[in-house]
Amino acid sequence: MSTQQKGGFALLITLLWVGSAVAQWLDFSPDVLDTIQEHKAEMFRYRQLRLAETMQTPNQERYDVIYYGIELTIDHTQEMVTGTVQVRAAVVDDPIDHMELDLLDNMTVTQVTVSGATATFSHQHHLIDIELDRSYTSGEIIDVTIDYYGNPAASGLGSFGFHSHAGKPMIWSLSEPFGARNWWPCKDQPADKADSVDIRVIVPKGMIVASNGTLRDVIDNGDTETYWWHEGYPIVTYLVSVAIYEYVVYSDYFAYSPTDSMEIQFYVFPDHLEYVQANYAKTKDMLGIFSDLFGLYPFIEEKYGHAEFLWGGGMEHQTCTSLGGWSEALIAHELAHQWWGDMITCRDFHHIWLNEGFATYSEALYWEQVAGKEAYFNDMNNNQYFGDGTIYVPDLSNVWRIFHSGLSYNKASWVLHMLRNVVGHSTFFDILQAYYDSEYRHGTAVTEDFQTVCESVVGESLGWFFQEWIYQAGYPQYEYSWQVQELGGENYLFDIQISQTNQYGPLFSMPVDLELNYIDGDTTFNVWVEADSFQEINVPLSLPTGSSSFDLSFDPDNWLLDEHQEVVGLAGRTQQVLKPEIYSLGQNHPNPFNPVTQMKYTLPKDSYVRLEVYNILGQKVAIMVDGNQKTGYKTATWDASSFSSGIYFYRLQAGDFVQTRRMVLIR
Repeated sequence: MSTQQKGGFALLITLLWVGSAVAQWLDFSPDVLDTIQEHKAEMFRYRQLRLAETMQTPNQERYDVIYYGIELTIDHTQEMVTGTVQVRAAVVDDPIDHMELDLLDNMTVTQVTVSGATATFSHQHHLIDIELDRSYTSGEIIDVTIDYYGNPAASGLGSFGFHSHAGKPMIWSLSEPFGARNWWPCKDQPADKADSVDIRVIVPKGMIVASNGTLRDVIDNGDTETYWWHEGYPIVTYLVSVAIYEYVVYSDYFAYSPTDSMEIQFYVFPDHLEYVQANYAKTKDMLGIFSDLFGLYPFIEEKYGHAEFLWGGGMEHQTCTSLGGWSEALIAHELAHQWWGDMITCRDFHHIWLNEGFATYSEALYWEQVAGKEAYFNDMNNNQYFGDGTIYVPDLSNVWRIFHSGLSYNKASWVLHMLRNVVGHSTFFDILQAYYDSEYRHGTAVTEDFQTVCESVVGESLGWFFQEWIYQAGYPQYEYSWQVQELGGENYLFDIQISQTNQYGPLFSMPVDLELNYIDGDTTFNVWVEADSFQEINVPLSLPTGSSSFDLSFDPDNWLLDEHQEVVGLAGRTQQVLKPEIYSLGQNHPNPFNPVTQMKYTLPKDSYVRLEVYNILGQKVAIMVDGNQKTGYKTATWDASSFSSGIYFYRLQAGDFVQTRRMVLIR
């Protein structure tokens, strides 16, 4: 999925809670706004899952799914799905005499067969427990078929919808993270990819079904048609999808060699056709860019495509992304997922950053290729996250936490940005190519697997880096002072004192780039800053004789996710923070936030300060500061745990200075 800024899953949750005003501010079309409101009740329940529902059962750990055969009849007037699903699985831990599959209780199972014979089963607590015809041992194949029916929307899970666009029915699925079980029986765990899937869907004639893989056939049944899609590459359950509407369909082609090309299929709402084509036409170039950077598009024997649906963003369904917008960045994000998320999938959602951080970072890589380094850094700087929490997701029962825009998307993209500078630029892209070619291709991975690939390319341990940035909260906050001493001739000694004052979590060990500017030029060097509260580093330099007018830039190219400021006298001398020159009130970080955010402001002189928070009705809900403060750089932290989701305003009055800014709380 895409980030909040690009209109993905987390943004939808944001809009559900802050309302249509923010949605209009972000320029969503009216039909998307209507759909957002329809999802409001559903998504409240979708956010909070029972922890047990996110976990593989002991029985499910004992078999590996090989194949799903999904047959669905869609009745949009009754909002019903009638289905038959065949599951073929290999036993990996014997003996096994029953089989458990995930299917929510809003769906009704009518019959189960094992190897063609009717079987005994129970269906409760969101599990189908099937009694097998005998005890199966390792390597043997279990073949079961489940007949069922129901209204997936009745579950409130929000992963399957019956809606409309321009007065015509539009049916869609979006199953990430645990929603496939909402509309078809399966082992709904990202750790287990089926080797192949057939999806057959019966719809009223005139409707078109977009899905995964290759369209094998469209069968005319009279008043209905059966669309048969076949996905021949391994696929996880949450990436199996349907998007159904009276689409306009057109194609483009990705020429990946002088003699070979792959079809790109676009399924478009007719009234959007003139709007989408300009950016859709860039898809083939994006395929070329990412194929050069990462390795050839991983589903080259099938297709890539877009199918419009009614969510405000995108979902990277394998070979056929569902799109609720058509911005260039959104298209790039979802396309990058075909490599990072679809080809290699996080083994569990604790490590969702391997999907979302990679796709978010790929947006910056795309801008770098089409618009240069400045565009790359602009995109990265727009994705900074300064807040608490680990990129590793500790709680899978809270969908919001899985798709936390600051942690799983933005900060995670900075992990790759920083890694690129730590290992070197060419080595970094060697890592991506090695990851593409690794044993995890068309499989699953966790952080340690990616780390292993990195270390195999670099030839040294990177455990310190991944431990700090994936499993440790916060980010480094540095104060530094420095001086240059002339030692005679061209010899100089650069002396820097660095202190870490981190607000969240432990201290960090990181290499830091420094640039020393002087009257006749500049020199750049790298220092290793230990995880210490204070460190003094001496660097001998060779500079032109008589160099003067020195100035220091700390992390001049912004490769580090940090905050830093120059101070005077860290090494036991009186510390005096450099004074700001003007009053200012910065945008809060993070924004949107849940539930803690920071507001930074500056005081050029000692002042009486009042910092207040108001709700959207103009009612004062919190007083952050009320009193005299010394000159300097200031930070106020607001814990909004007791407040409801919505738009809030914070207002700073200091002397004659008054400024108000807006922020969004998402709960």
